[in-house]
Amino acid sequence: MRLARRYGCKSISYTYNEPTIWFEYVLETSRAAKEQGILNVLVTNGYITNEAIDALSPYVDAANVDVKGFTEEFYQKYCMSSLKDVLTATERRTSSSQS
Repeated sequence: MRLARRYGCKSISYTYNEPTIWFEYVLETSRAAKEQGILNVLVTNGYITNEAIDALSPYVDAANVDVKGFTEEFYQKYCMSSLKDVLTATERRTSSSQS
């Protein structure tokens, strides 16, 4: 965040690796950035719990969800997860984002 301020960046993007694997770091950094007027963007696979969405949503301004495939079979075979869970997470609205 200090470098973002030093170089006048308007936002920080959490990317390259899945940002939620460092959930505590992303939460702490995004909270501090928001206090400094810096926007936060997650580039994510979308596989996140509702509790994590609720915790991050006050500080994250945008999320780019990288959908890996469009069938449950693909997600089960290659991602060992569920397309339904990812799509549900992309639709979730928290009480702070509903208006």
